Amino acid sequence: MNGDSETRKWILKQGEFRRLYSSLLQKHQGALQTTTDSENDPFVTESGILTNIFRTEAKYIALGAGAVVASLVSLRFIRSKHAISTVFGRTKAEAMRDAEAEGKRMGTDAFQKTFANVVEGLFSFWVGYRCYDYLSHKSSPDGANNNNHTHQTTDSVDAIAALPLCRGRSKISEALCPGWIDVTKQQIPGAYWKALEEGRLRDERIWNAILKFSSNCERRLASEGALRRELSLSDDQPIALPTRVDAGDAPSSQS
Repeated sequence: MNGDSETRKWILKQGEFRRLYSSLLQKHQGALQTTTDSENDPFVTESGILTNIFRTEAKYIALGAGAVVASLVSLRFIRSKHAISTVFGRTKAEAMRDAEAEGKRMGTDAFQKTFANVVEGLFSFWVGYRCYDYLSHKSSPDGANNNNHTHQTTDSVDAIAALPLCRGRSKISEALCPGWIDVTKQQIPGAYWKALEEGRLRDERIWNAILKFSSNCERRLASEGALRRELSLSDDQPIALPTRVDAGDAPSSQS
């Protein structure tokens, strides 16, 4: 019982834990914004992945916006007198006109129209968001499955979590991984990640990606360390991985 009470205490700190990662991203935001397309640049693989993620997200945002417009136009047409008469018949159209006239007489016409517009707008934005969310979840960003990084990704969030596995060098990994691992393994208790496994957290998709990014950081650091030892390089010597890191079994991130 005490253990469950302790877990609930950590679950209530989701916002505080999320801010730990947000501060890391803000601190290293420069590394997240630089890209390159030079064939000889050791960061080119990572840059290509990021570019394709941004393009994919932009495309689906545009499609979601299109769904908002299409939904709004459709709802406005359905409310039109011509549509009501065509679909529901003249009797229904006359009843609607009588209701509008009664609304004007009672002085509620403006409120009714405003309420209808608000409902239509909210519904249309919901349709647009669901369209974007569905496409984003089902997407596999171009470049996420080529010869250099064959791990199958299902959406942009997973693709970002897999960035530390890319071949060559990774600006994002070099900037974020040490701090990210420290937050995941030292500053957030194991009971919190246990709650994630049990499905007790909000935004499970995001927290799973956060945990996966940390695990992939550990894999990358281990691969870089092994390669440095093989080449007799110092621990702080930058190194480009010749192949993508094997995902393997996820290392434990619970303390």
